[in-house]
Amino acid sequence: MVNPTAKIAPNSIPADWLALGAEQGYHPKEADELRLWVAGMTGEGKSTFTRSIPDSLTLDFGDETGGVFEPRDTRISIQGHDHYMDVTNKLIEEGKKGKRWVKRIVIDNVDDWTNLIVETLNAEKNVKDITEYGTQGSGYNLLYKRCWSRVQQLYEAGYIWSCNANLVEKQRTLGTTTSTVIRPAVYPGMASMFGRRADYKLVVYARPKVIPLTKTVKLPNGQVIEQPIGEEKKLVYYCNCRSNETQEAKTRGVPGMEETFELPLVDGWKTFTDKYNEARNKALAKSEELNKEKK
Repeated sequence: MVNPTAKIAPNSIPADWLALGAEQGYHPKEADELRLWVAGMTGEGKSTFTRSIPDSLTLDFGDETGGVFEPRDTRISIQGHDHYMDVTNKLIEEGKKGKRWVKRIVIDNVDDWTNLIVETLNAEKNVKDITEYGTQGSGYNLLYKRCWSRVQQLYEAGYIWSCNANLVEKQRTLGTTTSTVIRPAVYPGMASMFGRRADYKLVVYARPKVIPLTKTVKLPNGQVIEQPIGEEKKLVYYCNCRSNETQEAKTRGVPGMEETFELPLVDGWKTFTDKYNEARNKALAKSEELNKEKK
């Protein structure tokens, strides 16, 4: 990420380098241009969140998102590898011709997508498990390249991408101590590869929350108060913008964005973009202030 406080001499780029794309200053992306890696436990809000993004098409590899309440969402339930190739080939072809009818492609979820590609490679190479094919991880490399190349082709055709990935609990033993940790269900190399290329790595999760219940009461002296009458438990959804389960302790995206915040069940994307734009505008204002100081 570009440091908005960096001191760069203004107008120092030669014209021929400007023509090749060299630039200075802080240029954070618009929210609808962000490539997203969205992780979370099964059923805790990943699909609900990404399907609230306008102008998106969800490629549903698990045939699981039809029950997600989001009337504006468009999705295609992928029925095998041939169907997957037909859909993505058509998207790429239309994108190259400037005929995109959606802006974002959402892969939901990465686990089922990867399994589909594994089965295809198994058949192509006539092996039981492509991850054991060849030596020095060559099978894994085939898998990663096959997945990434298709996403990159979509990106080069003008589409922004999002990937939804399941998190699972796994047992980790260090010496004599065993603990439960949260890790991606997909191959670690796959999660790392897409996570590095994402503009934002998000974790979406749900937690129970106790909500106090009150009623309005008017006292004999005319004072109106809120009187406690009990409580109810409610499942609340959250978004965490830090570097997910790998604990890299590095915030992605714009500096100063709120790290963890509550997501509404409907239109969670608006909440995310409001938080993002607030931090983005502050960073841009700081960058402009520094530029004025240099002149």
